[in-house]
Amino acid sequence: MTSLTDENREAEAPLAEAGIGEAPVEVVPSDSGQPVAPPQPPAKRHRVYDHKILTFFWVIFVFFVLSNVISLVIVFGGQAVGIEFDLNRVGDYVGIATGLVMLLWFHLKFRGEFQGILGWSTEGLRMALPALLFVGINLMGFLETTDINPILPVLVMALSPGLAEEVIFRAIPCSNWMRVSCDERSILPNVLVSATVFGIVHGANLIAGAALSSTIFQVTYAFALGVFFAAVMLRCGSVWPTVVMHTLIDASGFLFMDMAANGIITDELEYGLDFYLTVAAAIILLLVGLYLIRPSKRGRIVKKWRAKWHKSQARHAQA
Repeated sequence: MTSLTDENREAEAPLAEAGIGEAPVEVVPSDSGQPVAPPQPPAKRHRVYDHKILTFFWVIFVFFVLSNVISLVIVFGGQAVGIEFDLNRVGDYVGIATGLVMLLWFHLKFRGEFQGILGWSTEGLRMALPALLFVGINLMGFLETTDINPILPVLVMALSPGLAEEVIFRAIPCSNWMRVSCDERSILPNVLVSATVFGIVHGANLIAGAALSSTIFQVTYAFALGVFFAAVMLRCGSVWPTVVMHTLIDASGFLFMDMAANGIITDELEYGLDFYLTVAAAIILLLVGLYLIRPSKRGRIVKKWRAKWHKSQARHAQA
């Protein structure tokens, strides 16, 4: 004899298969020991975005093409009407605007499917505080002088790479990776690919005439910083803490380079102590970044990002 409960189950099965009502939630063990729901496919298919590694490269390509073309149009357009614009200064403002537009476009592209990474995270800012090591190293030159450029223009100049690089190297491609492959085993590859691409792009300084040794140093330094920033973003689910710290690092770096170019700081500080301190800080941030995404935290990261990407996963994240 068939019970009423069995009849209800039989009646609900076709509805669940059709997406009506709620199907039973299967909970599986994770590497971290925390129960999480099994990975779900993206709610929608996107021909371009579904290639999670290629997304890193085409996002960077689109940004550089757009920002450079717009900057050149503004500069040459100004010359045509008798207005002179500084290409570097225009590039700074255009870089900020292009980064914001691409970030907003990404959110609009997946509206209704993505909760976003635009909310502020105090927890993320606390996680990102170790990046102040680089700021402190760069600002050691202030012990030797008070003759520095105005801070506001330097902050604007630093905000351009601080915002744009966080958008194109982490915010969009790392978030998209979690849309395509949101499971614990994908977290470390996500971070490492982001950091590797970040480092490789900084290798372009060699083409611009930088020495091979300094380029290798910068690529390595960028890789370590990339691991740290990607780990912070995945842990807190917000882009802003890393934008703040990235901007502060670049601003202090620009001030350091300005003081070095004007002979304000000593060669010993520029080529000796600063080098070793920077290497030590890079190693520390690399280790902190890997610690932030250690196996015991990956279940929590997966829950956070499944809740962000799939409405059906929000219930799993709250379970």
